[in-house]
Amino acid sequence: IGVAVAVAVSELSGLLSPFNGEIVERLHRRTAMALGLSGVGVGTALAASSVHPVMFAIALVLVAQSKVMFDLGLGAWVSDRVPFAQRGRIIGLTETSWALGLLVGVSLMGLVTAATNWRAGYALGGIAVVALAGYVARSLPADAGAHTAADRPGRQKIKVASVAPLMLAMFSLMAASQALFVTFGSWLDDSFD
Repeated sequence: IGVAVAVAVSELSGLLSPFNGEIVERLHRRTAMALGLSGVGVGTALAASSVHPVMFAIALVLVAQSKVMFDLGLGAWVSDRVPFAQRGRIIGLTETSWALGLLVGVSLMGLVTAATNWRAGYALGGIAVVALAGYVARSLPADAGAHTAADRPGRQKIKVASVAPLMLAMFSLMAASQALFVTFGSWLDDSFD
């Protein structure tokens, strides 16, 4: 398989996210975030050392699912600790930091890759994220008390069918954003071979 197939397999691994969610629900929020960041670090190290596209695909799947673990832990942590009236602002800040990290991180990794090779870019990203996993594990307060929906009085289990509109909305959002990448790639091929 080639790199494009490895990336496609990584994207398809999103279908594993519900199972990942089941795992995260059994963990404390801080633990889920630290494990997610550590998994991204391990995945990037595996990608940097990969010698075959299959190994690279496995690394990308590990990165993708570890990011899901972090995202779920972060969302749950914010929901547990931030009053509802402030959640929009806090989630907005985390989304802005995500976008800024993408802008700065991708640019920095591009510069490192241009100056050295693609493996060094992955290694730099891996080192940074493992350092942040340690920071999260040390700096966030430990979870106390019940932390799953089943543990909380007054909360009912949500049926999957009730989130179907949200799933459809996310599907449409991602399909539309991925269309940009597909057409951009075609434009690059057509314009610059």
